[in-house]
Amino acid sequence: MRKVVSSTCVIALLLVAAGLCRAQETQTKPLVTVSFSGYDNLMTDAGYVGKLLGKPDMVKGMEGMLEAMTQGKGLAGLDKSRPWGVVASTDGEAFPVTGFLPVTDLKELMGVLAGLDVQAKEGEDGVWKISLPGPSVFIKQKGEWAFVGQSAEALANVPEDPTTALGGLDEKYDLAAKASVKNIPPVFRQMALAQIQLGMNIEQMPGEPDEQFAARKKLAEQAVKPFTTMLDEWAEILVGINVDESTQAATLDVEVTAVEGTNTAKQFAQMADAKSSFTGVNLPDAAVVANWAGALTDDDVAQLKTYLETFRENTAKELKKQNLSEEQLKLAGKIITDLLDVVEKSIEMKKSDGGFALVLDPKAVTAVGGTVIADGAKLESTLKLLVAEMKKDAPELGEMLKLDAETYEGIRFHVLNVPLADPKLEAMVGKTAEVVVGIGDDKLYLAAGRDATATLKKVMDDSKAADDDMPPVKVTIVATPIAKFVAEVAEELQVKMMAQMVAGTLQAGGGMDRVVITSEPIPNGARTRIVIEEGLLKMILAAAQMFGAGGPPTGPGGGAAPTPF
Repeated sequence: MRKVVSSTCVIALLLVAAGLCRAQETQTKPLVTVSFSGYDNLMTDAGYVGKLLGKPDMVKGMEGMLEAMTQGKGLAGLDKSRPWGVVASTDGEAFPVTGFLPVTDLKELMGVLAGLDVQAKEGEDGVWKISLPGPSVFIKQKGEWAFVGQSAEALANVPEDPTTALGGLDEKYDLAAKASVKNIPPVFRQMALAQIQLGMNIEQMPGEPDEQFAARKKLAEQAVKPFTTMLDEWAEILVGINVDESTQAATLDVEVTAVEGTNTAKQFAQMADAKSSFTGVNLPDAAVVANWAGALTDDDVAQLKTYLETFRENTAKELKKQNLSEEQLKLAGKIITDLLDVVEKSIEMKKSDGGFALVLDPKAVTAVGGTVIADGAKLESTLKLLVAEMKKDAPELGEMLKLDAETYEGIRFHVLNVPLADPKLEAMVGKTAEVVVGIGDDKLYLAAGRDATATLKKVMDDSKAADDDMPPVKVTIVATPIAKFVAEVAEELQVKMMAQMVAGTLQAGGGMDRVVITSEPIPNGARTRIVIEEGLLKMILAAAQMFGAGGPPTGPGGGAAPTPF
């Protein structure tokens, strides 16, 4: 059984290089490039993972298993210090694929395959043929590299140094893949777009009114536009992964670049000047913080306005079903129309700018956020009209709600205090839940929880100073306060105990418990980066190992019992 598994792994590696599609001699434009930094880097990462899991000998175990599988040969003939790669190209019609790996002696490496019951035979031209259950694979050594293809002819003209095709990906990432959208042949672009359009092609349903069908069709057409833009204006997409002990984190990068001079490239360039007006949400004790700043495209605006129009129509229809009086229907229609008018005007600003924070201290839960809006005066008058109408049916609202409670830095505060009867909620936010709506000419704020007003004022004050180091988009999630909060409020004992253990383990490990997501500009494009810090990475790896082994052990009564990491 072990030889079968080993053979399957080797065959899979070879098929990655040669089995994607038929090989041809002509290679003109790169389409997909895959980079692997090499065996030594893999073992370095495995050593780091083993350290996180409390298994310092994990690498020795892996190498021992490899020795046993290959009858003591290991990976003889392979240069473990250099990168591997796969490059798929196109000449407009075919898609030749070439894989390469560093070798010191290909014949010796082929001997490793023989020990795994994989048949490899050397031809007179120095090309090895590996017989597989499906198509055969061919390998040829040139210099210090072995090239892999689906035919001997495909290996006739291989380069002296194939690493130039990697463009440095092997130096930046453990594993990376780059796709060149701009090099997709036009005929295949058209085919892809046709398939997308076919999938979006909707038909009028029996009994469906014409205007409802027209609205659905318009939404479908708007949904196709981003795909058209991607195929026409995107240049490359890159995905790269790193696990690095020196940074004590795992990193995932996703980069998108546009063809120079296109609208998409210009939109990416606008990110460089985007600065959020709400950076004060970066509260030191927050469990979740998000900031964003940028510009909406014309397509974004058109699509959002289409959704908004559909929402208007559906809301109007639903109102008519509520058995309201003519006066009530007119008033409700006005309130909804005015609110949606503010939303539409805000969309037409083509500006995205906002921030949000959530503090999850079990004794002081607070949420606060803000965003830019258009026509704050109209929003405020609509809010007051809505409140006046609600007071008619609920006079007690007048005691809980204070309109125009105060004005701070040009923002008018409207404060709602809701008495709480639940002891758990009272412990988290106080005897009354405070909700603050702050409205200015071009900003909208919302805060809720314990000391909501004070927290909102702090956010506004701290937002005055520009943070030049803040990327256009940044989201930070901190695991320890989340785990502590769950441990405090969870009702199920097993959930409570698990959360307590997670929080304790993260604290004992010195923190390093964040997930940080950023998006920032690069030449003609943007990079989104996800960083998972060491403490949280350790928890994720341990959980994966635990559940991969069949899940946590069962406790009394058959339920899952907490398992120490």
